[in-house]
Amino acid sequence: MDELLKASLEPGEKILWQGTPESFQLLDKTNIGSFLKDICTCLLGSAVIAAEYWYFSGMRALPVELLWITLLLVAVPVCFLISDTLKLRRTRYYVSDRRLAVVNSSVKDVAFFRIQEASLKQDSCGHTTLLCGGKALHDKASSYRARTVLGLDALDGDDTTCDSFAFYAVNQPEELKKALSGVLPLS
Repeated sequence: MDELLKASLEPGEKILWQGTPESFQLLDKTNIGSFLKDICTCLLGSAVIAAEYWYFSGMRALPVELLWITLLLVAVPVCFLISDTLKLRRTRYYVSDRRLAVVNSSVKDVAFFRIQEASLKQDSCGHTTLLCGGKALHDKASSYRARTVLGLDALDGDDTTCDSFAFYAVNQPEELKKALSGVLPLS
């Protein structure tokens, strides 16, 4: 068991299931559309910034400077994609008799009593994801990875209800379903 999780367990808490994300491609058909949208937005933004830079430099900016601006702004979403994907590949999932936990560089968890609704959903690539909370259940499949990397996104305004939590691309969905059967009803 992971040392970070072990340190956060409450006395008497038992682990019912543990798993990791199954292997997935960096840009699969579920996520490529949103990634390309982010790249296009950054390209458009960099074109506007480069045009302003060129205009305010008295139209003396060198093409190399404009190219650097564009490359730097396009590199941002690529870096986030690679960073989040690498982080997700090192992630571990745990189900205890009291809560769900996502462990990577820290422990992000949510107690069962805070989860009003949960479901196992499959994306177009065949990856099964556990989604908890209304916000997560109504997300596009391209947001599932981010939900897992972020951990608990937010609690509702009353601080008692989980709004969004996820386990992306669960490697053993049937075993997870069995472990959750006694502690968290799935829709």
